[in-house]
This record gives sequence, structure tokens and C-alpha cells, in this order.
Amino acid sequence: MQKEAGKSKENGSTERGNDSARVRTLFGKYVSQMRQSELVKETVDLLHGKGITKIRCLALGSPFHTINALYQLAYVAVLAEELGIEASEVSLFDPVFDEHDRDMLVGMKYKVSERYDETDSSTLYFLPHAPLDLTDHVLAEFEPRWLLGNDVAAHTDRLTKKELHDKYRLISLLNNLVATSEMTVRDSEFVSVSGRKKNRKRQNKLVYEEPKIEYDYENTYFNSATIVRLKHIEGCWGNSFTDLALHHVEKSLAG
Repeated sequence: MQKEAGKSKENGSTERGNDSARVRTLFGKYVSQMRQSELVKETVDLLHGKGITKIRCLALGSPFHTINALYQLAYVAVLAEELGIEASEVSLFDPVFDEHDRDMLVGMKYKVSERYDETDSSTLYFLPHAPLDLTDHVLAEFEPRWLLGNDVAAHTDRLTKKELHDKYRLISLLNNLVATSEMTVRDSEFVSVSGRKKNRKRQNKLVYEEPKIEYDYENTYFNSATIVRLKHIEGCWGNSFTDLALHHVEKSLAG
């Protein structure tokens, strides 16, 4: 409970003595805000006509105990509503869920399950603020075509290309297709390169020499990707949707 309390403090707490009625009232307020938001309109416009009939949400956090997670749940609820997705086709899991979270989600007719075997081209994965290891696991285990989560370029720029490829191979392959930001350079990976001009000041200049990486898509379920970073992520919900982007990954017939 100490860990959960710390998380509530960081993201804003919904709690006043575990008052379920208050959380339901807040949720209704957030749903109303989402229905009127440019964020939802933008997301629905991106997904319209894509055949999305299921939503799988991971790393939500605790909607009963934290403001960010409750806003994210409201976002999921309104997306499902706008896309005509049945409540029974919305599935969520996070190890932090407690009985209050599960009661709330089951009461909305959503599925709360760690196991999920229904991924296909009609499934939208929503991973708000998911860590890199979870995102890489989802790519490896479930092969999603649609992923709504942290912009892979923005959240991998602290790693060199080699570090990213060694630790999170599928994210590395995806990032190679869509990334626009440069990787952070580590001091230990600078090498001395002699300049061609006879200029002593330039002869010992340290430059970064990125190791050559073989990006092999032969045994990967995708070789083509597009990414759209959502523009309307700022609002009354604070940092609930920072760096949110829609990733579409697929196997191109030309690949």
C-alpha cells in the first residue's frame, strides 16, 4: 500500500477514504470532458475506417486511486463509444489493479484479464506511459498492428542505436522505420579520428562513430510502419497523455 500511495501522490489522488461514489462522479466528469475534447476527436479521426473492433489496454495504472489513470480510462471509454466498440471487447490489465479497480472495471462490463489471445488487425493496443520492456514484450508476444502509446522515437532517444537494438530489438526495428530524433551520445563511445586537413586543432577531435547495426526484418511480423503524434495532448488532464502517438505496423508485400 505504501507503493500505491506514492503513486497516487505523484499522479494526483482520487481518494477520500476510498469513496467509490466520489470516484464514479469524477469518472463521469472526465468522460464528459473527453467527449468534448479535441484529443478524442483527433484520435477518432485517425482510427475511423480502420476496422478497429477491440481495445486492449495495458499499464493503465489504478483508475480508482490516481487521476491520470482515471482520465486515461475515460479516454478509453469514449473511444470505444465513438468507434462503436462493445464493452465486452474492451480488455484491461495492470498488476497494480486492486479490488476497487477490478470492481469498477467489471461494473463497466470490461474484461480484466492478464491473458489475452484475441489480437488481430482489428485490435487497438493502448499503452499509456508503458515502459520500453513492456512495449517490446507486446510487440513480440502479440504482434499488434495498431499501437496507441508513447512515441517510440521520443522515448528511446536516451539510448544509442546499439543499446536500443541490444535491449529492445523490436522497438529498435520499429524506431529505425519511424524515428526522427537523434540518439543520445555516450562519452565512453567517442573515438579519436584523425582529420584529413593538416590542422593540429582538428587532428585529435573526438567524434561519435555509431556502430553499424543490421536491421533484419526477415523474421519479424512487420517491415513497414507509420507514426502520427497526437497534437491535442494538453488539457485539463495534465500529463496523462504526454508523447501519445498512434503507431501502425504491418508487413508490406513489397518488403
